[in-house]
Amino acid sequence: RGRQHFHSNFPSSEEIMRRRKWIPAPSRPSYYSSRHSNEDGQDFISTRLPTIVIVGSFLAGLYLGKNDFTRTMAVKFTVLSSEVIQSTWDEILILAGLAVHKECITDDGVENVAFCSISQLMGKLMRERVALRKKMESMEEYGPYYTQIFSDANTKPVVASEQLIKRFNRVKKTDPGSPLFLLTSSSVKRQLIRRILIKHMQAVIREKTVNDLPPPTFTFVTAGDATAAGHGNLFSQSYTAILQDTVENAFASLGIQFVAKNYGMGQYSCGPELSLCMNEVYGLDIDVLMWDFASLQPKYEHLRRTVLWTNRAGMHPTRPILFSFDTFGERFLKIKEFDGITGTGAILMQSEALQRLKLMLPDSNAVLDPEKLPAALRYYHCDGTIEGAIQCEDPMRNFVCDLEDDMLDETEINGGAANPKICRKEKFQTKPQCMDARYQVSWHPGWKDHILKGRLLGHFLINILDDSLFELERLKSVIGSDPKHILAHLE
Repeated sequence: RGRQHFHSNFPSSEEIMRRRKWIPAPSRPSYYSSRHSNEDGQDFISTRLPTIVIVGSFLAGLYLGKNDFTRTMAVKFTVLSSEVIQSTWDEILILAGLAVHKECITDDGVENVAFCSISQLMGKLMRERVALRKKMESMEEYGPYYTQIFSDANTKPVVASEQLIKRFNRVKKTDPGSPLFLLTSSSVKRQLIRRILIKHMQAVIREKTVNDLPPPTFTFVTAGDATAAGHGNLFSQSYTAILQDTVENAFASLGIQFVAKNYGMGQYSCGPELSLCMNEVYGLDIDVLMWDFASLQPKYEHLRRTVLWTNRAGMHPTRPILFSFDTFGERFLKIKEFDGITGTGAILMQSEALQRLKLMLPDSNAVLDPEKLPAALRYYHCDGTIEGAIQCEDPMRNFVCDLEDDMLDETEINGGAANPKICRKEKFQTKPQCMDARYQVSWHPGWKDHILKGRLLGHFLINILDDSLFELERLKSVIGSDPKHILAHLE
């Protein structure tokens, strides 16, 4: 449904209504009599058969496969199947646990990645995926809207080829199919996979030799303005903290400690001070460096500052992968030039594509009972606005103003079709932890905006972990299973 939602060229009228109001798709008809139904009246065969197929296919590949690659494919098939078919979570959890064989567990009862095969690592990663999905499908976050929001259509990266750039320049902001994640080149993804595998092989060597050393860390650093810092919210509600909560267990399943550091600062641009003092401000251990300085006033973040920032990032001792949260335009194209010259690759998270995704979320002023919406979507999209804020011509408010009553027609207010105050009231959630939180203004996004951005970034990285394990399987088939040889090859 996610792919059809974004790529259908000839939708029916019912499909258009479902897109606008996010009406759940009709449930499948029951072709069996009531004697095949469970206590809730649901069809037993139609609800259990997909799970039986997944379990059977997994067990056949896992235990009848002649090599580890066949068993890995069985685990991968289970991951993909569970994303497509709604199955019982308890059964999927049991299935994921089967992949973690007793060989991964040492005498002291601790799982050790040094003794895990690829299929067993895939099983551990799948177990964390399922736990994360179960958490996000709760009503505390996204409930039944999880599948539409976090589908492959939203989290799969696309390389910004010359043809794609020409199409973007032609359609500008009117193209609803623009990807959320854009890569400057195909080598960026390979660089990210290589960096993850280096950390994993370091963890394997560590656990085989001296186990009392700290695990290798994968460090994600956010550099940006007040929006990136999370002003107006609790520090734990910023999208950098949400990112850590999303992926830390998935990275830990491969023996890697994920660390997300938030260095966002209000009233600062990316240059020249922060660019020239990058080592002193952000540290010497950076794997991914996030550029988020254009969320408030993108037109005022000059191109020359971005050029200086990208150049200095390419000179950093650890040569980090660059992320940027920005519109598709001249800044991204300039960063793409650096990829071809210095090899400094970058991944763009398109703010325009994210805004379109936000406006497709359920409108709290259009549903019958907004209190029944999941917490992360309740009073988030309100009558065509996000958190009750609109673009305005006030530079003192960073061109983002609260939607006031005097901005609406009298018929809209009296008819109850729009309620700008309810979304502003529910925008921040800092009490009782912080009773006097500052900077809760119109141009600072609330906790629902941060959790959406952090979860999307997390899903992107978890998908990269999947690809990393398949690349590891390929390397083992070529140069052998010695972790020191693999590490030397990667380095």
